[in-house]
Amino acid sequence: MLILSACNSAEKTKNKDDKAIAKVNNTQLFLSDVTEFTQKGISKEDSLILTKSFINSWTTNEVFYQEALNYLTAEDINIEKELLSHQKSRKIFKK
Repeated sequence: MLILSACNSAEKTKNKDDKAIAKVNNTQLFLSDVTEFTQKGISKEDSLILTKSFINSWTTNEVFYQEALNYLTAEDINIEKELLSHQKSRKIFKK
């Protein structure tokens, strides 16, 4: 379940204006990743709470994911890459 909930961002910026807001080793979370799920019409306080929660969750999941990779065999890692690819194709946070 941890692998499915890990939310990885590309290691390179999506464009030169996109700003990294969190980093775990070489994996970065970008501002555009956070703004994808933010909802319009909520208060600034609620938006800040939601954003902080997302960043904390992403960071925790990424740390656990990267640590889990240390214990996987090459065959397991290929399966994990396939799962991660599938997970990336779906939206974790839906509006």
